[in-house]
Amino acid sequence: MRKKLTLVLLALLLVVLPAASRELIVLHTNDLHGQPLGPLAAEIDKIRARHRHVLLVDAGDLFSGTPVSQFYQGRAEIEAVLALNYDALAVGNHDFDYGRKILEESFRKGLPWLAANIF
Repeated sequence: MRKKLTLVLLALLLVVLPAASRELIVLHTNDLHGQPLGPLAAEIDKIRARHRHVLLVDAGDLFSGTPVSQFYQGRAEIEAVLALNYDALAVGNHDFDYGRKILEESFRKGLPWLAANIF
């Protein structure tokens, strides 16, 4: 009986031991509106090189606002976001500016759309 009680107490002790803590760096962008992502990519790469656990998210409005964005109708932003390896994106109202076809193309190419930020 004592052996069983000891084993149960040891098992309970293992359950309540704290796990090792880890640092999570969350990088957030929003309202990029077709702006060039080169300088941003350089900073993201530096942070990823220094930290193991980095989450990169965007809250919407990737498309529209620059001549390049208008010329390529959001396709340049799709390629840039894929290259930056975002973990999650929210759809914003300007992400519909070039029509449903472009948004569907971004889904097919694998952009990690997770939520919507539309009002």
